Amino acid sequence: MPVKLGLVDLIAFGNIWKTAIQKLNKEISQCANNNNSKKEELKGYRDIMKAVEMAVVISEETSEEDKFKERDLDIKRHREHINKPDENGLILEDNFKDSEHPLKLVFGCAMWLTGFDAPTVSTLYLDKPMKNHTLM
Repeated sequence: MPVKLGLVDLIAFGNIWKTAIQKLNKEISQCANNNNSKKEELKGYRDIMKAVEMAVVISEETSEEDKFKERDLDIKRHREHINKPDENGLILEDNFKDSEHPLKLVFGCAMWLTGFDAPTVSTLYLDKPMKNHTLM
């Protein structure tokens, strides 16, 4: 799981997401003045990306802090995001189920794959073959 967390950190908290937004900003600024529909379309994509909140959900393990620290990854930030209620007293799961909440993208590692009912979820990507599951 440390490798997955590292990849997610790059996407969500690193340069990949920010770079994509910067690329859209550049395309918007280079749009010809007579191409307002394309410009508005790009602005829409950019605004969605800027508004999206992301989270990582990982099953808790004994001695996980040491395991992640060995790979120069900080699990504490993600663990707090999973377990600590927000200013409204809601936890991550509650916010993800709320279609109006900006939390739109969750990277799940060994958790949330069964027993989780979120009608707003439209896509579930699996990165390994699954056996003996009851998801479908």
